[in-house]
Amino acid sequence: MSGSSRVVVRYPYPEPPPEGTSMEVAPGIHWVRMPLPFALDHINVYLLEDRDGWTIVDCGLNKDQVKGIWRQVFDRLVGGAPIRRVIVTHFHPDHMGLCRWLAEDYGAEVWMSQAEWLWSHFAFESRERNIETMLDFWRRNGMSVETIDGMRGRGNFYAQNVLRPPVVYKRLFEGDSFEIGGRVWRVIVGRGHSPEHVCLACEEDGLLISGDQVLPRITTNISVQYTEPDADPLRLFLESTHRFAGLRADTLTLCSHDRPFYNLHERLAQLRDHHDVRLDDAAEFCSEPRSAVDMMPILFRRKLTLHQESFAIGEAIAHAHRLMYDGRVERLKGEDGVYRFIRAV
Repeated sequence: MSGSSRVVVRYPYPEPPPEGTSMEVAPGIHWVRMPLPFALDHINVYLLEDRDGWTIVDCGLNKDQVKGIWRQVFDRLVGGAPIRRVIVTHFHPDHMGLCRWLAEDYGAEVWMSQAEWLWSHFAFESRERNIETMLDFWRRNGMSVETIDGMRGRGNFYAQNVLRPPVVYKRLFEGDSFEIGGRVWRVIVGRGHSPEHVCLACEEDGLLISGDQVLPRITTNISVQYTEPDADPLRLFLESTHRFAGLRADTLTLCSHDRPFYNLHERLAQLRDHHDVRLDDAAEFCSEPRSAVDMMPILFRRKLTLHQESFAIGEAIAHAHRLMYDGRVERLKGEDGVYRFIRAV
């Protein structure tokens, strides 16, 4: 995820809730912040009051500290009321990590889209079997031998942070609607950041639970994965920004990182502009043949950790592919087996 420029959003809450506490951001909707051990050091999760219990949206990582925070929140807020369901916006570790624990220890149903459920199982099980396929994909896109060796030694990052995903779930589809706490929520599926990212909109009350699909200050990561090496996820993401067009101008967006915000439509327009600028920068840079790794400093103008490089190369490939499919660059394969992109004549 990278930073974005001019601030167009408005934050109604100057500070997040302290650890182990919650903040009511709309009647019956409570914001809790969970820690992450990365540069992006938190995830926002939400609890929705219902007539006969509670619904949780997203889970936090599979860490004892996060379990402890959940227990504190349950004691202070939930009391003895049941956790009826946990809705997972997408399969990434900070959103999925404790899903099975909430299902098994608290009896919650798991609701998520099918692609995200399938990907959670694939990510949990597949790394050891497919590590060389993944590393070869990065090698073809210009990653150095030293970085590849570092990546090989990281182990299964997903399984280190996620309990084994649940086998049983309720499938969510685009356009589904259901009632929680007297509100009707409609599913909007976003793409690009993950395969079928679930967002929840309550149009009547002007609320959107956006997950990572729309963030107020940083841009969500949009990566080509080794499983689909010729994919064009940036096109899918940009198309998805228009799926929120019918929401009210005063929609309060309850996002997964930073703070809830207003000015959703201005932020969506800014995200489109941001990627247009990055695409122009990348196209200009490809006056000579450039690999995706060569492009990374153009897209990420800061020093990256090894953990961040795995996201950055995927995003660089995504921008290169968007340019390629738009006819602005051509892809060449060198004698060294590396793909390079050059501006089309």
